[in-house]
Amino acid sequence: MIATVVPSNFETMKHVSILIPQGETSLSNIESTYKMLSMVNQTLDRMKKAPLFKIQLIGLSKETELTNGLFTIKPELTFDEVSKTDLIIKPAALPNREICGQGYGY
Repeated sequence: MIATVVPSNFETMKHVSILIPQGETSLSNIESTYKMLSMVNQTLDRMKKAPLFKIQLIGLSKETELTNGLFTIKPELTFDEVSKTDLIIKPAALPNREICGQGYGY
Protein backbone atom coordinates (compact mmCIF):
# COMPACT_ATOMS: atom_id res chain seq x y z
CA MET A 1 0.00 0.00 0.00
CA ILE A 2 1.29 3.46 -0.92
CA ALA A 3 0.58 6.31 1.48
CA THR A 4 0.11 9.79 0.10
CA VAL A 5 1.12 12.63 2.39
CA VAL A 6 0.14 16.17 1.46
CA PRO A 7 2.16 18.80 3.37
CA SER A 8 0.02 21.17 5.43
CA ASN A 9 1.23 24.21 3.45
CA PHE A 10 -0.49 22.74 0.35
CA GLU A 11 -4.01 22.85 1.76
CA THR A 12 -5.15 25.61 -0.58
CA MET A 13 -5.85 24.88 -4.23
CA LYS A 14 -3.06 25.87 -6.62
CA HIS A 15 -3.86 27.27 -10.06
CA VAL A 16 -1.85 25.51 -12.75
CA SER A 17 -1.62 26.97 -16.26
CA ILE A 18 -0.57 24.56 -19.01
CA LEU A 19 0.57 26.74 -21.90
CA ILE A 20 -0.61 25.90 -25.40
CA PRO A 21 1.86 27.42 -27.88
CA GLN A 22 0.95 28.40 -31.43
CA GLY A 23 2.26 26.05 -34.10
CA GLU A 24 3.44 22.49 -33.78
CA THR A 25 3.74 21.11 -30.28
CA SER A 26 3.68 17.72 -28.59
CA LEU A 27 0.03 16.87 -28.01
CA SER A 28 1.00 13.86 -25.88
CA ASN A 29 3.01 16.07 -23.49
CA ILE A 30 0.04 18.38 -22.99
CA GLU A 31 -2.32 15.48 -22.39
CA SER A 32 0.00 13.58 -20.04
CA THR A 33 0.68 16.69 -17.95
CA TYR A 34 -3.06 17.35 -17.63
CA LYS A 35 -3.76 13.71 -16.73
CA MET A 36 -0.94 13.52 -14.19
CA LEU A 37 -2.20 16.55 -12.26
CA SER A 38 -5.81 15.34 -12.55
CA MET A 39 -4.78 11.99 -11.06
CA VAL A 40 -3.43 13.78 -8.00
CA ASN A 41 -6.83 15.45 -7.57
CA GLN A 42 -8.61 12.10 -8.04
CA THR A 43 -6.40 10.45 -5.42
CA LEU A 44 -7.15 13.23 -2.95
CA ASP A 45 -10.86 12.90 -3.71
CA ARG A 46 -10.73 9.18 -2.86
CA MET A 47 -9.08 10.19 0.43
CA LYS A 48 -12.00 12.59 1.07
CA LYS A 49 -9.68 15.59 0.70
CA ALA A 50 -10.06 18.73 -1.37
CA PRO A 51 -8.39 18.87 -4.80
CA LEU A 52 -4.91 20.36 -4.87
CA PHE A 53 -4.92 21.75 -8.41
CA LYS A 54 -7.17 23.84 -10.61
CA ILE A 55 -5.77 22.92 -14.02
CA GLN A 56 -6.38 25.08 -17.07
CA LEU A 57 -5.10 25.09 -20.63
CA ILE A 58 -3.99 28.62 -21.55
CA GLY A 59 -3.31 29.77 -25.12
CA LEU A 60 -2.76 32.79 -27.33
CA SER A 61 -6.10 32.09 -29.02
CA LYS A 62 -9.23 30.01 -28.38
CA GLU A 63 -8.06 27.33 -30.84
CA THR A 64 -4.68 25.97 -31.90
CA GLU A 65 -4.43 23.56 -34.82
CA LEU A 66 -1.77 20.85 -34.95
CA THR A 67 -0.61 18.51 -37.72
CA ASN A 68 -2.05 20.59 -40.57
CA GLY A 69 -5.45 20.81 -38.86
CA LEU A 70 -5.78 17.13 -37.97
CA PHE A 71 -5.95 17.98 -34.25
CA THR A 72 -7.31 21.10 -32.56
CA ILE A 73 -6.61 22.18 -28.97
CA LYS A 74 -9.18 24.49 -27.42
CA PRO A 75 -7.66 26.21 -24.38
CA GLU A 76 -10.08 27.23 -21.64
CA LEU A 77 -8.62 30.74 -21.44
CA THR A 78 -6.33 33.02 -23.39
CA PHE A 79 -3.26 34.63 -21.83
CA ASP A 80 -5.02 37.97 -21.36
CA GLU A 81 -7.85 36.30 -19.42
CA VAL A 82 -5.54 34.94 -16.69
CA SER A 83 -4.96 37.35 -13.84
CA LYS A 84 -3.00 35.02 -11.51
CA THR A 85 -1.52 31.55 -11.59
CA ASP A 86 0.64 29.61 -9.15
CA LEU A 87 2.45 27.39 -11.64
CA ILE A 88 3.08 27.66 -15.38
CA ILE A 89 3.94 24.52 -17.35
CA LYS A 90 5.26 24.82 -20.90
CA PRO A 91 5.08 21.49 -22.74
CA ALA A 92 7.68 20.51 -25.32
CA ALA A 93 7.29 22.30 -28.64
CA LEU A 94 8.60 21.31 -32.04
CA PRO A 95 10.92 23.62 -33.99
CA ASN A 96 9.29 26.00 -36.45
CA ARG A 97 9.91 24.55 -39.92
CA GLU A 98 9.85 27.98 -41.54
CA ILE A 99 12.66 29.17 -39.26
CA CYS A 100 14.69 25.95 -38.89
CA GLY A 101 14.21 24.43 -42.34
CA GLN A 102 13.04 20.96 -43.26
CA GLY A 103 16.10 18.91 -42.23
CA TYR A 104 15.40 18.21 -38.57
CA GLY A 105 14.10 14.66 -38.76
CA TYR A 106 10.34 15.24 -38.85
